[in-house]
Amino acid sequence: MQRGQIGKFEELLYAGTIGQGVQRSRDGGEHWEAMNYGLPPQCDVRALVAHPHHQGHLFAGTDLGCFRSQDGGLTWKPIRSIDETVEVWSLYICPQDPSLMFAGTHPARLYGSRDGGLTWVQLPLELPATTRLTAVAVDPEDSDTVYVGIQVGGLLRSVDGGRRWETINEGLSDPDVHALCVCASSPPTLHVATASDIFRSRDWGECWEPLGLKDHLPMTYFRSLLPAPDNPDVLYATAGTAPFGDEGTLYRSLDMGATWTRCQGDVLLQSTLWTIAINPAHPRRLFAGTLRGQLLRTVDGGRTWQEYATGFEDLRVLICVPA
Repeated sequence: MQRGQIGKFEELLYAGTIGQGVQRSRDGGEHWEAMNYGLPPQCDVRALVAHPHHQGHLFAGTDLGCFRSQDGGLTWKPIRSIDETVEVWSLYICPQDPSLMFAGTHPARLYGSRDGGLTWVQLPLELPATTRLTAVAVDPEDSDTVYVGIQVGGLLRSVDGGRRWETINEGLSDPDVHALCVCASSPPTLHVATASDIFRSRDWGECWEPLGLKDHLPMTYFRSLLPAPDNPDVLYATAGTAPFGDEGTLYRSLDMGATWTRCQGDVLLQSTLWTIAINPAHPRRLFAGTLRGQLLRTVDGGRTWQEYATGFEDLRVLICVPA
């Protein structure tokens, strides 16, 4: 593990926290500043995204609705068309068509935008109010095919842009869905992270196969999944022993999920590793955060790692925006 200074920083980091709103780092995670003007006081932020084509355009999902910033987080304004009484648990921008966006909430609702987040509509998806919509992904070959993950509710799919939905839980023995990603293979390969395993589908979600990682890995309470932006064969997963456990780990797969190894150097994590972010312009620069605010950083694709204490009591999401 290295703790040395790095001369040049290639990104802005944003963190969503419980009780401390949005925080920003301009030096690779070593120092942080609050970016909460216009957000509800001491709000919970579980979802953050940055628009890839509009510099400074950010979206934050809070416990009191969704907010938008057009100046890199200096100021925020509420998105009135998303109910301001709901908790926003997931935000998604379609990589192939960034005008297409989704927001998932608790109570469970799904909102969609087709103009880059300027206007939003609630989609006709009926779910138990007690559930949380934790994950959204779009098929890279067909933007009308949308997948949705529900915490303790499994998976749903729409093939008509969100007008009609069907359950796709065949083989998904753990319905506690925390994360979902689609890798650009042919056909696309889907991976789902749950509270006990990672599941894979190669047939658009019709059938799921468990990877059986409890037999191979020490920690299998999974929270986040993220494919490398420059190589669809490379996947990262964050995990721990339990939601509020006292250990955490980062896994990497180099073969689209077939095998996994730990990838964090000799850094010891003291709580569940919750979130991960990669600089899309410099994919060797990767950041991951634990629930209790410990930050992992590598600038060389995982050969060496640094760790920092952010001071956040409850860190839920990181995003990385190229500078």
